[in-house]
Amino acid sequence: MAQTAIYNFQKPSGDKNVDEEFYQLQETLDLLDSILAALQTAVDAKSAVGHTHAIADVLDLAAQLAAKMPASTTFALDDLTDVSGAAGAPDNYVLVKSALGWIPSSALAALGAHGHLISEITGLVAALAGKADAAATTSALAGKADATATATALAGKADASRVKAPTRTVVSGGSSVVSGTYTRPAGCTKIKVELQAAGGGGGYGRSTSGNSAVGGGGGGGQWGEIIIDNPAASYPYSLGENGKGGIGSSSTGATGAAASTFGSPAILTCAGGAGGGSSAPATITGGSVSGGDGGTGTTGGTRSVPGARGGYGVVFSGTICFAGDGGASFLGVGNHGASGSTGPLSGICGSGGTGGARSGGAISDGGEGGFAILIIQEYYD
Repeated sequence: MAQTAIYNFQKPSGDKNVDEEFYQLQETLDLLDSILAALQTAVDAKSAVGHTHAIADVLDLAAQLAAKMPASTTFALDDLTDVSGAAGAPDNYVLVKSALGWIPSSALAALGAHGHLISEITGLVAALAGKADAAATTSALAGKADATATATALAGKADASRVKAPTRTVVSGGSSVVSGTYTRPAGCTKIKVELQAAGGGGGYGRSTSGNSAVGGGGGGGQWGEIIIDNPAASYPYSLGENGKGGIGSSSTGATGAAASTFGSPAILTCAGGAGGGSSAPATITGGSVSGGDGGTGTTGGTRSVPGARGGYGVVFSGTICFAGDGGASFLGVGNHGASGSTGPLSGICGSGGTGGARSGGAISDGGEGGFAILIIQEYYD
């Protein structure tokens, strides 16, 4: 006979008649009634599903919560029982466990002495393979200049590829005044001006029969120099004419050279050399004639050199005599005076002309002074 799975109630069966099934149903209903009654009693003993309790209603709950800390409570490392010194540790220190507990330490001290094989360092083998051998490099560098010393020496120097080599402007004077205007080249930041004044002329010698006559040498012109940073766009100049030699046929004495100047108003002025003395037929045997004074008294400039005095013309006898030497300048050597049988010599680069010398009634004019000259050296940063 079929029964229910839990309480084994008899299920209806086709083998029974209606009366039998009716009585069986009554028994089943009575059993269900008793089960439901027991269930209701158990449910009535339970709390409602949505009920609540105050903390005080829960046994010992208040005491247990009082022993707990707030959820927002924070701690410093030194609050831990086995950590000390963390608060005063420098930046980038780490905690290291020791016999005294956890203490701060630098990473290097914490790691201690240790090493690694080259193969243990990622990529190191490949990186070393591309490097030069140290011994070969040392050998190749032997005798080479120290890089630091070279760098120090080159510090502050201008790039050679951008620096223009110095240039030079030269103007020569002549037998008359040479005037003009110097124009600074583009990019020039400094100039060095050298001004050489002209030399004086040598004196003539006009002899008579049985006598000798000589002239003194002309004085050398003065030289001066001035250095100008950040020069102006242009400067006027005047190169004074040279001194002329004495002319015996007309008894015209030698002349001195004119001064030379640079700038307006002049920032550099150099004096020309004076003319040498001349001798007439009445010259006494054994006498002498003085040379012209060298140029002196430069105005302006950073340095200067005066011209040398012209040499004396000397008569030794009625047939032997020597003309005075030309006075030297800073840029030109004075020529030696000739004997009574040769002619005079002109000066060069501002030196004085030599005197004339003749005997036996002949005449010798004096030599011209050397021309003035202007030399300007131009520099570029």
